[in-house]
Amino acid sequence: MNNPVTFVNEVIPASAGTGKTFQLTDKFINLMNQGVKPENIVALTFTNKASAEFFEGILEKLAKSSKHFDDPKPISDITGVPELSSDKAIKLLRTFINAMPSLEMGTLDSFLYKMINHIPFEMGIAGEFEILTEHEAAIAREKVCRKVFDDKVSSDDFLIAFKLASFGKEGSGMLFKLNQFIERAHGKFIYNPEPELWGNKSRIWPDEFQWN
Repeated sequence: MNNPVTFVNEVIPASAGTGKTFQLTDKFINLMNQGVKPENIVALTFTNKASAEFFEGILEKLAKSSKHFDDPKPISDITGVPELSSDKAIKLLRTFINAMPSLEMGTLDSFLYKMINHIPFEMGIAGEFEILTEHEAAIAREKVCRKVFDDKVSSDDFLIAFKLASFGKEGSGMLFKLNQFIERAHGKFIYNPEPELWGNKSRIWPDEFQWN
C-alpha cells in the first residue's frame, strides 16, 4: 500500500491565459510520479474548454517525455518534475490513459452535480435534476412567461403585480426587466418555496389591499 502523499496548498495567482493550466498539469504529473492514482485526483476547472486543455496538456507532456519522441528539451523542462525518467513517463502515460473512464477531471458544476446526485434527499431534492446551460435557462424562462401570458386573467394579474414590484419602470425593455426580475426572485424562491410566503395578500396586506 502506498504511503499517503502530502503536499502544501499553493495559490497560483495569474490572470487568464498566463499559464495556470500549464502549472497545474505539472502538479498532476508530479502526484502521479509519487504514486497517486490519477482516478484519485480531483482536478476541476470553471469551463469545459479549460478542462479539455488540462487533459490534453497532461497527455502531451507525458508523450513528449517518453523515449519514443526525439525532443531536445530535458524532461524536467517539459513536466517540471526533475526526477521523472523517459521509462517512467511511458508508464505514467499508460496509467493515465487506462484511467480515463474514471478520471475526476471536469468543471466545478459537473462535479457538484455528481456529488448531489449521490445524496439528493439529504440536499432537499426529490427526484432527478439537471444543470441548465445559460441558453437552456433562457429558453425555460421564456416557456414560463408564455405559460403565464397564455391565460388572460393570469396575464393581467401578473402584469399588475409586476408593475408594483418594479415600481412602474417596466415601460422600456420590458422583457429584459422581466427576465431580471425572475432571476432575482428565483434565488429567493429556492430558499423560500412555501406558497404562503409568495403573494399571500392577507398576510402581506392585512387591511385587504387590492391590486387595482
